[in-house]
Amino acid sequence: MRSSLSITILIVIALLTSCDSLFGYASGDSQEGTVVDAVTDEPINDAFVIGQWSTSGIERTICFHLAMTRSDVNGKYFLPAWRKKSEFGSGDATVALHAYKAGYRQQYSDPDGHLYLGNRLILVKLDDPGEDKKSRIAVIRETARQVACGSAGESEKNVTGFYQALYREALDYTGGEETEDLLYLREKVEQYKLGYDKASERYRTDLRKLMDKEKDRQLPEIRIIDNTDESVRGAGRINENEK
Repeated sequence: MRSSLSITILIVIALLTSCDSLFGYASGDSQEGTVVDAVTDEPINDAFVIGQWSTSGIERTICFHLAMTRSDVNGKYFLPAWRKKSEFGSGDATVALHAYKAGYRQQYSDPDGHLYLGNRLILVKLDDPGEDKKSRIAVIRETARQVACGSAGESEKNVTGFYQALYREALDYTGGEETEDLLYLREKVEQYKLGYDKASERYRTDLRKLMDKEKDRQLPEIRIIDNTDESVRGAGRINENEK
């Protein structure tokens, strides 16, 4: 009896070990640096900084983890190291850093096209009062898209505040008027409050309504001609004097 129980325990341990071996451990080092203004080189405080750890898979780049912080009064930021089980692989991940603050955009390369390396994040102030609002909202949406990380699991919740800030700025630009970009940003905010499925369903429903409105606006105006008017009825007659 005791021998049978021992064998059973060993089988259970073997099964658990086998299941655990299906998962690797992905990890990422801590990140720290400074957010600065592209023109003045002055530090920028209260900017969002998002760390996006990923590695190259067989067919695509896989994002493992997202983390968010805010820069302090000296523009400094810090993101802690992490380690977790991953079904996508194991090993150290590389990190992409994104910085955002309302009224700014991130500059990833210098005027010659060389990428900025290291953890010094550059923001460009948008002080042109005549800036096209649609273009700015498109930039905001692209900022959200770059950070999106569907395989990050629960850690994607870490950037909810970032999505909310993007959505608020887009609302200011549109005055609340619905656009495709605005609906996309709203979905990113609501995916944790409502759940992915409900947020996605709401996005698709409102997008269809928006597209129907746009289609109606583009339809040509239909004019009904009242041909009971004497001038219209006689338009094809030959003038008696011209015979």
